[in-house]
Amino acid sequence: MHVCQNSSVARLFTFCPADPEEAADAYLLRRMASGEVEEFELHLAGCSRCSQSVETTRAFIQALRDA
Repeated sequence: MHVCQNSSVARLFTFCPADPEEAADAYLLRRMASGEVEEFELHLAGCSRCSQSVETTRAFIQALRDA
C-alpha cells in the first residue's frame, strides 16, 4: 500500500487503494457506491498516483470508444 503524502487528504483517506487501476476502473465505469465515490474523489484531490491512474484509464476508455 502507498501512503499518501498530502496531509490534508491523509486524515480522510490515508492509504491508496490496494489496486489504483482497479479503483480507477470502478470510478470511471460508475461501479462504486456513492459513499465510495465521494471518498475516492477527496483522495484524488491530493494523490498524484491515483489521479494518474484515473487519467490513464480515462484515456484508455476514450481510445476504445473512438476505435
